Amino acid sequence: MLSRMRIQTVRSGKKLSYLFGADGSGPLVAVDPGTEVDALCAAARGRPIEAIICTSGFGHVPSLKEVQERTAAPVFAHRSLCFHLADAGILDLAPLSGGMRLAVDTVPYRVLACPGVDPFAIALLLANSYLFAGETLLPGERGRLDGPGADARSLFVSTRMLMQLPEGITLLGGRDVGFGDRSTLKAERARNPSLTAKSLEAFLANSVEEATGADHPDPGSPESPDGPDLPDESDDA
Repeated sequence: MLSRMRIQTVRSGKKLSYLFGADGSGPLVAVDPGTEVDALCAAARGRPIEAIICTSGFGHVPSLKEVQERTAAPVFAHRSLCFHLADAGILDLAPLSGGMRLAVDTVPYRVLACPGVDPFAIALLLANSYLFAGETLLPGERGRLDGPGADARSLFVSTRMLMQLPEGITLLGGRDVGFGDRSTLKAERARNPSLTAKSLEAFLANSVEEATGADHPDPGSPESPDGPDLPDESDDA
């Protein structure tokens, strides 16, 4: 039986991190820790953090290290990104690839490969109800394309793939660009012209903001190790 869920947002400036898990006192998962590590750990309210997930190469390595030191939790990241994180000194890494299914307590989630902002970008579909999209899709904006290994066509395809998911799904982005931390795919279809663009040119022309200045390990420009995943809407949460 699927438990009620707890999702907590933690802000580090514009960057958004999250904790999620079943309601109650069980373990939590941390998504994309930012520089406010004290705030993230305090938001857990004594509950153990059993996993740390990095959704792209824009992860803040010192924060990943600090959260891991405090919690002894493994860092989950795209299987190819794990090599770069290991080179940056991150220990106890768990590789992810598109299509993998995991769970925290009784809450299931699925990994979606979303190359574009970099070759290692992933999204997490939580209980077929919540989408942690990292830098790939933000409330009010498409993903960023200013980082190493970014590829506009891949981001276009990945974004269109995410928009095939049911419109009632709640979107949780990796940054707040002025539209808050949460939206729905239905609301984004209505207000975000990038998401209804029929061509790559229109997709790129409709960006509101191109963010700069992220701290992340330099993954270089390898070929995208995974193509985007197609959502399986027949799955039961």
